[in-house]
Amino acid sequence: MKKLMLIIAVLFAGLQISNAQTDSIAEDEVYVVVEKMPEFPGGNMALRNFIAKNVEYPETARKNDIEMTIYVKFIVDKTGKVINPSIARGGNDELEAESLRVINLLPDFKPGTQSGKAVNVEYTLPISFKLN
Repeated sequence: MKKLMLIIAVLFAGLQISNAQTDSIAEDEVYVVVEKMPEFPGGNMALRNFIAKNVEYPETARKNDIEMTIYVKFIVDKTGKVINPSIARGGNDELEAESLRVINLLPDFKPGTQSGKAVNVEYTLPISFKLN
């Protein structure tokens, strides 16, 4: 029950932040939660397919049986471009570099909006490296 209440409290806090952001939209402000989040062309499944199609498992990581999920943070700017990719959580230099390479290949998204206006939105994407 405590866990559920914590999740509800976090969601409620997010809603308060989102509502506060509608009052004034700064030109260069980067939002985490907006009314309409950025959309990858074709949706989330198309984004997953794009990542899967373009990721190349680094040979050294493959040989050493390294498996992990790398979290990449980036901004979808108000024009839909993916900018400023960085590693939010990693653990292996090769897998991190490959994750950043693939993120830099992403096509433009449909930008996120707040109060009907396109805004910059921070996005975090997990990329899982698993061997068969």
